[in-house]
Amino acid sequence: GLPESEGFYDIRIFQGLTSGRRIRLDFISDSPSETSICVYDIRGIQRFRTITDDNTFEFSLDGLLPGIYILTVVSDGKEWVKKIMIY
Repeated sequence: GLPESEGFYDIRIFQGLTSGRRIRLDFISDSPSETSICVYDIRGIQRFRTITDDNTFEFSLDGLLPGIYILTVVSDGKEWVKKIMIY
């Protein structure tokens, strides 16, 4: 079953096929709530941060060099972490 708590309980990530720099997040949620989205480089330095309360959020990482990055999404005290590759 689905968690009883508010906020997202699943996230779908869609990354652009050509460079990986365009990212869309779909939050599967009972009720939209404030969600923090951050991208860190492999050294742990924050390279992108925003807050949204939409169920879909799209953004571009055009200013980043090719490499591996960590995408974190935090909502209602829950954290979701995903490794992404930009090339």
